[in-house]
Amino acid sequence: MKWVKVIGGGLVALVGVGLLALFALSHRADAGRMGSAVDIARPPAEVRRWFTEPDKLTQWVGWLVEVKSVGATAAGPGAQQEWFMQDPRDGGKRSSFVRTLSAEDDSSMTISIGMPAMFEGRSTATFRALPGGGTRLVSESRFTYATVFWRLLEPLVTPEAQKKEVEDLARLKARIEASQMSPTAITSATPSR
Repeated sequence: MKWVKVIGGGLVALVGVGLLALFALSHRADAGRMGSAVDIARPPAEVRRWFTEPDKLTQWVGWLVEVKSVGATAAGPGAQQEWFMQDPRDGGKRSSFVRTLSAEDDSSMTISIGMPAMFEGRSTATFRALPGGGTRLVSESRFTYATVFWRLLEPLVTPEAQKKEVEDLARLKARIEASQMSPTAITSATPSR
């Protein structure tokens, strides 16, 4: 009987240490932050369209099955889209969140993202022109979690989200570079005589 208490006490201590480690990691300075970059052999204006057009978004954002416009503003700051995701690791359950374009200029766009009772965040995509007509796409995001449960899981959730973002950006690069060049890209790439 004494060994049962020792094993039980050991398991409780192990769970306690695990929870303390998650608590400490969830309070680090870079908790909830992600960042990625990729160079794409297409001009910034072309790359930017793949961030806003629903038919293009579903081609490169993993698990994204549908995008619907929400509200009266279709483009520019204030424009909203509802994204419907289907995570195969979650038994294929469908969930959604609203994505709002907060700010934009010729070289960047900032998007606010939120799922009630889970998380909210801001993501900025910067489109930097490269010599030769390419684009360096830099994505920087910061997320906060709504409940103690999700905050404790942040050290597990953020690395998985970062991994997915890297995979998505690699898919974006492959899709854009495999697509036909737009007429404006062809015109700007053709030397004038």
